[in-house]
Amino acid sequence: MSPTYDALKKLAGGMAISVSQLFTPPSKPQVMGRMAVTKMGEGQAQATANNEHEILIGALTRKQMLHYHATIRARA
Repeated sequence: MSPTYDALKKLAGGMAISVSQLFTPPSKPQVMGRMAVTKMGEGQAQATANNEHEILIGALTRKQMLHYHATIRARA
């Protein structure tokens, strides 16, 4: 199944680029991701009355999500 020119034109318009840019390789290599590691037990600890949270990848800036490990304690 091949996309039509109109479909490619809509895709390019949605990305605010020209149709030819869809098929042009980037001029320089780009890094598309970041890597950060938090070893077990080395995250920032946050304790509450019923839970314990360990904040993961705290050194990573501009996160769009908060990554954490949670331990939920049963109430007595």
